Formats: sequence, structure tokens, C-alpha cells
Amino acid sequence: MEQVNSPSTHTGAIKFSSAANAVLGLWLIVCSWIVGYSLTGMLWDNIIVGAVVLILAVTRLSARTRAGVPSWLNALLGAWLIIAPFVISTYDAGERWNSIIVGILVVVFSLASGTAGATRRTTT
Repeated sequence: MEQVNSPSTHTGAIKFSSAANAVLGLWLIVCSWIVGYSLTGMLWDNIIVGAVVLILAVTRLSARTRAGVPSWLNALLGAWLIIAPFVISTYDAGERWNSIIVGILVVVFSLASGTAGATRRTTT
């Protein structure tokens, strides 16, 4: 017998992953002052990317869309966070590692949220 898993089966994963990304987006906004970023470019990059990550995560969390588009866009932003320190040429190791680690986490949570809403067919 063939079953189709409903999207509601994965609601917990979507909510957890989206909430985690919302927290990471908020962290990106405030970490610039907590960490004390030395380069204006990295400061504004984190504020802007953090705000967009936060907005997309809250959009996905609020279930205003069943599509995983906000999650996939956040995955792209996470990838940007990983490469941004090298493109913007930050020399502070703390700034670099913060961006890379947060970027990896955003990608992981975004992929978890984006794939959780996919309908899967299983055979029983």
C-alpha cells in the first residue's frame, strides 16, 4: 500500500528550524555591536543579511506559505555568510568565524525546513 506523508507530519521540523533561523538572524543583527566589528562593510552586511534571514524565517514559521521558498532563500543567504568574510576581506578572525559558523547553521536549518515540507511517497 502506498502512502503520502502530509506536510503536517513535518510541521515540528519546520517550526524548530525556522525558529532557529529567526534566532540566528537576530544574532546577526546584534552581534555587530556585541563582537565589535571593525569593518563597516561586515557590520552592514550582517545587519542586512540578519534582517532578511529573520524576516524569511518568521514568514516560514508563521505558515503564511506552504512552499519552502523562504527556507531556500535563507539557504542562499547562509551560503553568502560563509563566503562573505573572504569577499569583503575581513581580517579579524572572530568576525570571520562568526560569519562562517552562523552561515553553516543557517544553511543546515534552512535545508531542514525546506525539505521538511516536501511530500514524500513511502511504500508500506
